[in-house]
Amino acid sequence: MSRHAGGEDGGLPEIPKAPDASPEEAARRRRSPYSARTERAAPAPAGPGQGGPPGVASPTAEPWAPPPGVAGPTAEPWAPPPGQQAWGVPGAAGTPPASIASAPSASSEAGSTTLAAGAGLAIPAIERAPLDAVSVAAVATGAIGLGPVAVVLGALGLRRTTRQWRRSPAIAGVGLGLGILGTLGWVGLGVAAGLGAFSGPDLTATPGDVAAPRTVHASALAAGNCVETVPPQQEVGELHLVPCAEPHLAQVLAVTDYPSDTYPGQDPALETATEWCSGILAEHGFAADSFLAWPIVPTPAAWDEGVRAMSCSARSTLGQITGDLS
Repeated sequence: MSRHAGGEDGGLPEIPKAPDASPEEAARRRRSPYSARTERAAPAPAGPGQGGPPGVASPTAEPWAPPPGVAGPTAEPWAPPPGQQAWGVPGAAGTPPASIASAPSASSEAGSTTLAAGAGLAIPAIERAPLDAVSVAAVATGAIGLGPVAVVLGALGLRRTTRQWRRSPAIAGVGLGLGILGTLGWVGLGVAAGLGAFSGPDLTATPGDVAAPRTVHASALAAGNCVETVPPQQEVGELHLVPCAEPHLAQVLAVTDYPSDTYPGQDPALETATEWCSGILAEHGFAADSFLAWPIVPTPAAWDEGVRAMSCSARSTLGQITGDLS
């Protein structure tokens, strides 16, 4: 085995020993860059077996410690610099300075403390919205049966109360509802009237008592029919017949054709018919103070249409009667 030049046993070559530093160089190395250029005291000589070579200062236990006279890092890097007070109780973080901590608060100046649970605060009174007159009018018109008018006013009231500062939509809704009901009622009456007008009165004469109420044309009366009511006007188009057992005001005693082929006029025709009818009531023995002769003759228009029949009825002067007079 060959030998290396560096050693006898073939190991690493021997490193030459660094020369000892001069006293000036050692002082320069010990000098702190943060302090005044004053030399530090020479370290105490190391004991046997410790430290570096003779004449060289041994390292300290904490090589990162700052030089003497220089403040090193603290355990709390956020702490204020020396000479300044921390935020909080003197000596503790989190407390405001004495100038701020001693300032009186708004609540202490007002003499108030913590509010009790459930305590309320006062606010200004709010004026109540005015009542909408259109909505009120909708209710009034709906109550008296003017359905279409109430519908229009109710719809307008809803618009006014929901878009303006007025009260109340509930009132407008009531008026609208009444208007709808009233309108439906008017429609129903119109339909019923239309159906009645379409069907028209019965033109067939049925002698004697009727089994059920019916409406007939005035020219279709027959002897024995009981008339429920007598119209006050001088011209009549239709009459309502009822069974004679029900209350009625007149009963037909006789029916005949007018005795002339020439129409004499309405008043002369009534005079002729009244004289004829009065004789019939006298034949039946009706008292003049209890019954009156009530004749019906054709009008000029009915005569032109071919109507020739005239009737004689006994009309009660004591109100409605029941029973068959014939």
